[in-house]
Amino acid sequence: MDKVISYGRIENGNVTYNDISEIKQFFKENDGKGFEVTYKLSDKVKTYIHKYYRGRLLQDIASAYGEKNINKVHIRLKYDFMLKRCSSLDEIPKKYLKAVILVDRDLLDMYVNTDCCPKEADNYYRILDNCEKTNIIVTHGDQIYGYIRSMSMISNGEGKKFLGKCENRLFVDLSSRIGVSAKTNLLNYYQHEVAKYRKEIFNDRKE
Repeated sequence: MDKVISYGRIENGNVTYNDISEIKQFFKENDGKGFEVTYKLSDKVKTYIHKYYRGRLLQDIASAYGEKNINKVHIRLKYDFMLKRCSSLDEIPKKYLKAVILVDRDLLDMYVNTDCCPKEADNYYRILDNCEKTNIIVTHGDQIYGYIRSMSMISNGEGKKFLGKCENRLFVDLSSRIGVSAKTNLLNYYQHEVAKYRKEIFNDRKE
């Protein structure tokens, strides 16, 4: 690896890292090389929202779906839970129009719900697979159907609601796909190992 992003906090003038293992691995793999360090203050709640979602929850939902394409599941969850309906571009705040892709609703439905990729949709699929920081404008025919914001554009309050819906998707909607034994183990893991992330996210009242 040639880049590592780590999170932590400053306490009494000292830096502590949430997970030092990746940094140690980075040093080990790049022994003898020069590197650059930039410290940037981060929004603690938003940081934990992304770490919890990307680091665990999204992967477990993808596993329950039997889907190897993590980004497809990510887009599916955003499509299900974050789509804002509108009928014109004038209804979309200008800040969400700076980095966008336009995708027809039918193509988006196929992308998130099927394994097939029609030849005419191949380019859209490649774009959707790499739209991490892009807002999606959904069209239907020649009409605007709605828009889906990048995760980086949502508030902490919206992020918490999104996580709640994703947890419900995993433990309720996909319960039958997980299996009783696996579900018990997974719930136990979330109650203990994942608890530190949920505590940082949901115990903080900052919106």
